Amino acid sequence: MKRNGFVEVDSYPADSIWDGKENVFYHVEDGIYINIQEMGDKRYAVQENDKVILKYIKYTLGDPMIALEDYTNYPKEYTYGYSTDATYGLLQAIAIMKYHGSKARVIIPSKLSSTTDMNNVIPHYYTIEMNIQ
Repeated sequence: MKRNGFVEVDSYPADSIWDGKENVFYHVEDGIYINIQEMGDKRYAVQENDKVILKYIKYTLGDPMIALEDYTNYPKEYTYGYSTDATYGLLQAIAIMKYHGSKARVIIPSKLSSTTDMNNVIPHYYTIEMNIQ
């Protein structure tokens, strides 16, 4: 993380937004690193069985960062609480982002990613926008 200029912190901001601190990430215990860019609409929080639509770009966390997957034009859909397609890291991100329209930057360690990515020790960096239907 340091070689990419990212800073890890132990406390989550009171309002949950990093307001201009794009390179500061909160480390969820035994999990992902997250930086909330926009909270989204608090009237619509994700519930079990909701259809969650993620627009994201997945990058290698190296120097330089290389885009591996781009789902901004063709978003991925998951059923919250029942999706077997979402990795544990993405499920953690959804639970923390929790509101319709929220946006975040997320670093997912390889051990919380897909079985293919678990063979790689390099974590992945995501820019994610979440919508709920």
